[in-house]
Amino acid sequence: MGVYYTATKIYNFDACHSLPVSFEGKCQKLHGHGFKAEVTIGRNSPDGDGVVIDFNELDLYVNPLLGLYDHSNLNDFMNNPTAENIAVEFYKMINNLLGSDLWIERIRIWETDKCYAEIIKER
Repeated sequence: MGVYYTATKIYNFDACHSLPVSFEGKCQKLHGHGFKAEVTIGRNSPDGDGVVIDFNELDLYVNPLLGLYDHSNLNDFMNNPTAENIAVEFYKMINNLLGSDLWIERIRIWETDKCYAEIIKER
């Protein structure tokens, strides 16, 4: 079994959202969270400097999303801003910018300190 390497960085943003009328519960009403986005990048082997991805380079991919979402109403950007759908948006934005030797191993969106949704690379 081969190995590969990953690097993870965690980002924070504050935003509000409400879930569709079909969702029953208190999250149907407009409310806010201190979200945490955990982004893990994979690579078959580190580069010549021993790095999977420079964390400052990763910032270049993630910060545009944070600039949109931080202190915003997520319903302005997506119809159903669940943690799962926010993870999809992070995946799409970052995946389009990565070099061919890098991939997204996992995107995890924390809605609270106990609840998260994630997208994981298929194996």
